[in-house]
Amino acid sequence: MSEINSYPAKSTSELKQHVIDLAQSLSIELCLVDNVPSLRQPGLLLMDMDSTVIAVECIDEIAALAGVGEQVASVTAQAMQGKLDFAQSLRTRVACLKDCDEAVLQQVRQALPLMPGIANLVCVLKKLIGS
Repeated sequence: MSEINSYPAKSTSELKQHVIDLAQSLSIELCLVDNVPSLRQPGLLLMDMDSTVIAVECIDEIAALAGVGEQVASVTAQAMQGKLDFAQSLRTRVACLKDCDEAVLQQVRQALPLMPGIANLVCVLKKLIGS
């Protein structure tokens, strides 16, 4: 952090570029937001479900119960190694589930564990907009 504090930025754009360069040098994913929304006004919150809102990866849970967990895990490993892109990986994993019984989907749905803090986050956001 001392690199940021000692950087004599002359403009906002220079500071942004410095932060981007620093993030790249540290292999940190970065998303700069120029127009920050107010949490006191209604809006839309978009989040990934698996391992963000719920504490599991649904496709892995479904695959395990459907008896194809190892196949799906193998495809996921290939994607993590860069051998498949996300779309290919998703299509291949879903194809492994083509004969999955609907009861398996219901079983997973009924047992979805929320991530710690999600219920509190929803309550706080509702309070902020007066719902």
